[in-house]
Amino acid sequence: MDLIFVADGNGVLMDINPAGLALMGYDGGMDTIGREPMNALLEDAAEGDRILALMASQGFVKDHECALRTADGAQVEILLSMTARRHPDGRIVEYEGIAKDITHRKQMLQQLLRADRLAS
Repeated sequence: MDLIFVADGNGVLMDINPAGLALMGYDGGMDTIGREPMNALLEDAAEGDRILALMASQGFVKDHECALRTADGAQVEILLSMTARRHPDGRIVEYEGIAKDITHRKQMLQQLLRADRLAS
């Protein structure tokens, strides 16, 4: 149930799979999101700029932790992996990516850390 997406070379979302739309709380399909830049869905827009800078220099991002903002304003912690597709002249023409929801895993880790502190 991962979020899988495709964005154009400017970072504007073109498609998100149904599981990703459900995760984000947009059950009405891509029309409910509109043609937003990828950064608009991130909790921290500056983080989006850092990700795009990495994409420009390396061409990919692997297992990058960040947070998405859902339709109702909630926060979802994700593990993001992306790849850039380049035109033969070198410019980025498309982004493809997958985001795994790790919110529950991070909450469990916090609970374990609290329990460990209480035990000591």
